[in-house]
Amino acid sequence: MKKRGVVLGVILVFVVAALLGYTISKKQIMDGIEHSYQADGWKFFFSSQTLRAIDEFEMYLIHDKKNYYALSGSGWSYYELEDFEKAAEFFEKAILSSIPDDFALRGLGRSYYRAYALTSDPKKGDGLFAKSESALKRAIALWPSSDAYTVLGRLYLLRARSASAEEFYTKAHEAFSQADALNPKSAQIRNLIAFTSYAKDVRFHQPQLNASHIALLYKESLEIRPTWQAYAGLGLMQLRQGDVQSAVFNYNKSLEIAQNLEALRGLGLSLLAQEKYDEATHHFESLSKEYPD
Repeated sequence: MKKRGVVLGVILVFVVAALLGYTISKKQIMDGIEHSYQADGWKFFFSSQTLRAIDEFEMYLIHDKKNYYALSGSGWSYYELEDFEKAAEFFEKAILSSIPDDFALRGLGRSYYRAYALTSDPKKGDGLFAKSESALKRAIALWPSSDAYTVLGRLYLLRARSASAEEFYTKAHEAFSQADALNPKSAQIRNLIAFTSYAKDVRFHQPQLNASHIALLYKESLEIRPTWQAYAGLGLMQLRQGDVQSAVFNYNKSLEIAQNLEALRGLGLSLLAQEKYDEATHHFESLSKEYPD
């Protein structure tokens, strides 16, 4: 915990000093030239000049190949460029260079998660999944954070596609619930809890008994921040409960925020529920042309 404060404190000092144009003597510049590269690296990173940040961190690493801050900064920079394998490489080096903390471990877990999401090789995917899960759990053990739990939950959602669905939906739900406890004002997390409740309970157990509870979760999410996902999810739960009018209302509210397949499909199902078969057929035909996949 103390180390985390030191890490963030040192980074903040360097970044703020660079941003304020801190004036120091020639001797200080010569004695701390590596620190100026590091400060500039973080300054460029936080101002979204990622390539320049990488250049500065590389300059720093010429002088100190095992510097934790420059290695982790390089990791986050490559992550922003979506070069996830390169990012993981730097995060691994950062962790080996110092006492591990959640900052680099979260970066490592995120990098392996994103790489896992992109791979089509099952064997490689198994390895990336295991590495991501391990890094995120280690980060949580050091410093439980909403971010780490949320990424862990998303990792389990991905895993549910290729492994035991019920097991990993349950794990995802547990991770999102932990994230919600740490950050109860996140509409995104509340949506994910509602979705995994649906996937875990409604799909595998008793739909009618759980739909009202899941609808409540979506309503709570909408109280935090209206999103198309929450309106579409609420519409689905209301449709399952037979409240077609409310479902149609919320599907349309979802579409007011963003065009999305979930709400459009829901409107088609609502037409079927009202026995408007010709309209439903026309709706789904139009939908299949617009969304051929």
